Amino acid sequence: PWDENKEPIILVHGINSSPRVWQELAAKLDLQRYQLVLYHFPSGLPLNNSAYMLSVGIRDLQLRHAPQRIHVFAHSMGGLVARRAVQLLSADDGQKLCLFITLSTPWDGHPSAASGADVPLDIPVWRDMAPGSSYLQSLFATPLPAHMRQWLLVSYGGNTRMLAEPNDGVVPLASELRAAAQDEAERLYLLDETHTSILNKPRSTALL
Repeated sequence: PWDENKEPIILVHGINSSPRVWQELAAKLDLQRYQLVLYHFPSGLPLNNSAYMLSVGIRDLQLRHAPQRIHVFAHSMGGLVARRAVQLLSADDGQKLCLFITLSTPWDGHPSAASGADVPLDIPVWRDMAPGSSYLQSLFATPLPAHMRQWLLVSYGGNTRMLAEPNDGVVPLASELRAAAQDEAERLYLLDETHTSILNKPRSTALL
């Protein structure tokens, strides 16, 4: 049940996932202080669609409950959705946003998405996730609100040979470390974890 005395944390999952991915980590957060809000979106749609709906949800939450502060945590592709959602909010809507933490987010996309966009099936998210896509370029065209603090948690363990460059088993490390993302981040943490283990290891939990 909603508790007006708690600060909301909006949790945004990644591709081919669901809010269930946060279950273990969420159980270790201070639930006496924070109200968890789970955002569930379909992976195949254009990322801008999912970002727009998240911005509508944040705006609705503010109108209904008027919390003093709101935090956003996002994993993997969810970071791309969450950042765009924050950009879509007006100055008034975004003034209560405080901490934006992303874990293992591929800010520069994924190389396999480029080849996936060429297959006969029309899956919009592959176009958005292709390196150099218009969606990825637009993400840093507008800075985050000046008062909003961003932390980057970057995973680099689990190196798979399916990718030619260093990676966390799923995402290239270089994509997680996009220069524009680093430039805006207040803090940057590199964790020797895989793309998914970063969600439930002691170091991640302690930082969050």
